[in-house]
Amino acid sequence: MGNKQEFLEIYRNFPCRTLPNAFWKTAARLSEAALDIVTSAEGELCKVSIWRQQGCLAFWCKDPSVEALDPANLDRLDFVLVHEGSLAVFEQAAFKQRQAYFRLCHTGPVRHQVCPAGFVFKNADPKEEVDEVAQYIQRCYSKIRVNPDIVRSWHTHPAYAPELWVWMEDADTGEKAGLGIGEFDPEVPEASLEWIQVLPEFQNQGLGSAIVAELLSRVKGRALFETVAGELDNPKDPESLYRKCGFSGLDVWWYLAR
Repeated sequence: MGNKQEFLEIYRNFPCRTLPNAFWKTAARLSEAALDIVTSAEGELCKVSIWRQQGCLAFWCKDPSVEALDPANLDRLDFVLVHEGSLAVFEQAAFKQRQAYFRLCHTGPVRHQVCPAGFVFKNADPKEEVDEVAQYIQRCYSKIRVNPDIVRSWHTHPAYAPELWVWMEDADTGEKAGLGIGEFDPEVPEASLEWIQVLPEFQNQGLGSAIVAELLSRVKGRALFETVAGELDNPKDPESLYRKCGFSGLDVWWYLAR
C-alpha cells in the first residue's frame, strides 16, 4: 500500500507513466480508492495501481509477467486504465471497448512562437462567456458534447486557472478563431492543457501551435512540467501538434471497458 505523498513523489518523477491524466484528477478520488505501491528490496519501483470498486483508475508495473490477476477478479472489472507496457496483465479479460491515448510531457524553455499575422490573443472570461465557450467547443468537435453546465463545472476544479483561458481572434473582425484552456495544480506543480481547438476555416495557419506556446508561457517559472493527453487514433493528429511545440514521451494508456 502507499500514501498520497509517496504517490505524488512518484508522479513528479514519472508523470506520464504513472497516470493517464493530470495528478489532481486522480488524487481527488484517492479517498474512495485503494492505492497500491510496490517497491523491491532495493527500493526500485515495481508497481503502481489504483483500484476503485469494480474498476482500476491506473495500472503500471515493471514486469507484467509476474503480475497475473485472478481470472475471477478480472471478470468483475467494469473498466481499466492501464499503461501500454502493462497491457498483458489484462489480456485475458473480455473488454469490448478499447481506446488508446497518448500522454506527453513538456519541460524546459518554451519554444519561441510568433502570433500569426492578422490574429491577436484575448483573455477569455470563464464566468461570463460560459455559453460562448460551450458553443465554440461544440463547433470544433463532431463527437464531443459540451454544454454550459459542463463548462461551469470546470470552475470548481481544484486546478481551475482562469488566466489559462485564452481566445485567438481575428485582429480586424474580432471573430474567434481559436481557444485554449489549461489548468494549473500548485500541489505538483503541474499545468495541463485541456482544450486546444481552432475552427476548421482557420486551421493550417499556425494558430494551434501559437495557442499552445501562449499557455506554456503563462505558466513558465510556476510549473515543474506541463502535460497533455489525447486520442491516439484521432484523424486530426493532435499528437503531432504537441510534439511540434516541444512535448515528448512514448507513454500510451489504454481505456478498457465492458
